[in-house]
Amino acid sequence: MAKLSVLVTRPEGQGQALAGRLQATGLDVLLYPTLKIQPKALTPSERQCVECLDRYSHVICVSANAAKMGVELLADYWPQWPVEQQWIAVGPATYDAMQGWGLGDVLLPLGASHSEGVLALDGLQNFDDQKVLILRGVSGRELLADTLRERGADVDYLELYERNVPEITQLGLSNKLPQWLYSDAKKVIVVTSGDGLKNLITMAEGQERELFAISLVVVSQRLADFAKQQGFAAVRVANGASDDAIMLCISENDRI
Repeated sequence: MAKLSVLVTRPEGQGQALAGRLQATGLDVLLYPTLKIQPKALTPSERQCVECLDRYSHVICVSANAAKMGVELLADYWPQWPVEQQWIAVGPATYDAMQGWGLGDVLLPLGASHSEGVLALDGLQNFDDQKVLILRGVSGRELLADTLRERGADVDYLELYERNVPEITQLGLSNKLPQWLYSDAKKVIVVTSGDGLKNLITMAEGQERELFAISLVVVSQRLADFAKQQGFAAVRVANGASDDAIMLCISENDRI
């Protein structure tokens, strides 16, 4: 059996840990980021959200990037956090990024690392005009905010970063994707976001047939459905976005 080669598409600067663990198991890995996370300047209304943090009963971080950037930013303004404020993480990686800041008992949904998991939490079923702040990147799903508003919450966004296409030439990866796609290795691609998948398809322009023939590992059923709509035939869903979950899914793929 040919040695498995894994294309890791996590954002620029965020795939090294997974790549190292995969290589330690004897797999070949190509780090090929399809997203670049760039901090953005706050709008006047977002700046007001920061200055008036104490008005929010709940603060929800929907990604590890949002947690890292948002908590650090807010801590500069709030050396002491507002009392009786509930912080919520969408998943384990986000939860980990929120530790060590004195935020109290951060709520974490069990099992589901997405908006639906947050919405299932007992403390988020009914609001009496309470204000909720959502930390995220520019754009994204509206399900969380829309549903909380239906439940009586007043919801604001603090958008902290943009998702852009990396400069592959600057990363020294100009010809790496075509070479990898046409290699004889048994291949699998790891994709952790819809934007990352869309960028990958764009970056493989003219080689879509080869791309869609490769087995894909994704981190949610929603992303799997989107991948199949784009043309991927073999899609496997990891049990979350952690390195452990992705590695387990890849190992199962390698046994097929």
